[in-house]
Amino acid sequence: NDRDQDRLTAAALFAHGRLLFRQQKLADALTRYERAWRYDPAGTPILMDIVPLALRLKRNDEAVRYAIIAAENDHSDIERLRRIASLLRQQRQFPRALKLYEIIDKIQRAQPVDFSYLALQLELGKLYFLTDQAEASAKVLGLVKTALHNPEKYGLNDQQKKQLEGKNGATYLVIAESMLMDGKGADAEAMFREAHRVTPDETLLAFRIARTLENRQQPEKALEQLDIFLAAKTGSQGTAPFHLLERLIKQQFKQETEASQRYLEKLLELQQADPKNQSLTYQLAQVQFARKNYADAVKLYDALLAGKPTADAYRGVISVFVTRLAQIVADQPAAEQFKWSADQKDQWQTLTKHLTSFVGDSGSLDPLGEDLTDQVLNDKRFLSQLLGQLRAQLSLEVSDEPADENPAVAKPAEIEPLAITAGLIAVRGQQWDAADAFFAKALEAAENKPARVLEIWGMQMLMAEQFERSAEVLQQAVEHPNINNKRSFFFLLAGASAMADQTDNALAAARQAIDLSPKIPRIHSRVGWVYYHARRYPEAEQHYRALITKFGSEYNSSDTRDVLRQARLTLSNLCVLQDRLADAEEWLEEVLDEFPEDIGAMNDLGYLWIDQNKHLHRGLQMIQTAVTAEPKNIAYRDSLGWAHYRLGNYQQAVKELEKAAGDPEPDSVILDHLGDAYFKTKSLEKARKTWQRALDALEEDAKESTR
Repeated sequence: NDRDQDRLTAAALFAHGRLLFRQQKLADALTRYERAWRYDPAGTPILMDIVPLALRLKRNDEAVRYAIIAAENDHSDIERLRRIASLLRQQRQFPRALKLYEIIDKIQRAQPVDFSYLALQLELGKLYFLTDQAEASAKVLGLVKTALHNPEKYGLNDQQKKQLEGKNGATYLVIAESMLMDGKGADAEAMFREAHRVTPDETLLAFRIARTLENRQQPEKALEQLDIFLAAKTGSQGTAPFHLLERLIKQQFKQETEASQRYLEKLLELQQADPKNQSLTYQLAQVQFARKNYADAVKLYDALLAGKPTADAYRGVISVFVTRLAQIVADQPAAEQFKWSADQKDQWQTLTKHLTSFVGDSGSLDPLGEDLTDQVLNDKRFLSQLLGQLRAQLSLEVSDEPADENPAVAKPAEIEPLAITAGLIAVRGQQWDAADAFFAKALEAAENKPARVLEIWGMQMLMAEQFERSAEVLQQAVEHPNINNKRSFFFLLAGASAMADQTDNALAAARQAIDLSPKIPRIHSRVGWVYYHARRYPEAEQHYRALITKFGSEYNSSDTRDVLRQARLTLSNLCVLQDRLADAEEWLEEVLDEFPEDIGAMNDLGYLWIDQNKHLHRGLQMIQTAVTAEPKNIAYRDSLGWAHYRLGNYQQAVKELEKAAGDPEPDSVILDHLGDAYFKTKSLEKARKTWQRALDALEEDAKESTR
């Protein structure tokens, strides 16, 4: 059967690897070992040959990948398990690290509770906390708490106790937070007091105790402690104390209106006594904004921006002006022409000034955040007025006022960042001609330093899928006499030209980029990608093969290895398109040799096997691993459904394929698979309708391809 065949293949590969090792063909031996393990994962001892050999070949990243797998499968070496678990924790792979620490805990549970065991419990508690498992965290940290209170009982010397306490009593804080999350306010307070004993801070202790009292539903006592903290006029805890204050007041005053007013009054009182507290000022500004006290909110935001400007302060003040002006626009009848008062013109100018200060230097609207960006772009009437104001300030449209009498006209030094900001907004608002005009204005203002403007302009159009516009802009960049470093522009131009179906221009640009940076694999990969996009598959394959030959022996760069991984995945797809399935499988096997947990390669190889009725059980297992890692990935879900179909699990196939076909515009292949599964479960009408949908989708794909 399949499993016997896999074990036999693994044995042959391992034996061949041994032979190659004796012949000092170490790289080939490593590949055989890696593949032997993959065909028979139960043969864990093979991993003990892989890790040292990979290290000997200085393929360190590869060695670490297999060392982690070895640790998860072979629990005989506790110290190795600890090292790998610690490594995973450093890499912030918390769930995986936790799994190993749980294995160590299970092995050592019968041993005496000593310093080593307590240190393990501390790590477990931290990881439970980091993975939002408050109850489990509190439980294991409870033992650490007991040991720290009674060190003699557990044989802890002073040095060991201090080590368990952590720097500045950090362990007590972890235990306290864990207890607090688990609803154990009294225990949390005791731990906060222990942390205070190690690192005294009366003010901070008061805030922490207030939090525990809130947890115990004692708002009056909590407010007494919080008042001690607030009287110290410190901003060390950010806005957390003021959010706590709001919750406590709401516990005191059951009527929302009364609680809201009392909270505002308290914040005003605190801010008057401590006007330099940025966190307090920001929180008060947010409250005033929420209560539609816009003028008061703006004054507070302005005070923050006059000191040390923060992203939150910029987003706040921009939100105020967008909200106010959008309301004015909404109140104006659509048929009437806008007549802005002097005050409203000032508001527009202030808004554009803040927008420019915040996003003009970044070259992106991302700093605004998703919600604020949507607020700006989704109101089309407001967006139109905003772009009109920007055009007026940049003198891009006729104004009723002479330029020297129009205070809105930007000064020369302000034009470039203002025009870039306007261009960014226009692109996101899909106002392509306006965007080009704004960026052209920025380019004019940049004079002899055009690189930044052209890069932002070209990238924005590329990301907006305006490929021809992007290519035109990037062509300007590569031809501009005042730009010296043109490598990135040629690289981007190759991509934009390819997407605009200008293949010859794309290839020329990609080769120019290679000439400027002949030693960078990612630059080299662009030529193959252009051929692939143009469906010139033989040339694409030739170039990707040459890329692997040229850089395949370089293991000192993770980026190089990633480029080669992508090249092999693309080569596999190229072979599928040419019906060379054995070659396609081999390229995926090579990816998995080096990256044994690459879920994309697992899914693709599993699907190829399943579709050919090969290695059905192992293919299903690989696809299931991919789905577990990315449950929302439609392609992986389709593969899983098709695997169940091939194995005769038709009801399960329907279940998985229905999930895959849940997309608003499902792929024709997915629909075809679902129709087959319906047919096998005798849901004939569903099968007929689904096959018809598959045909319709296939026809639409053909039309789109022609376009």
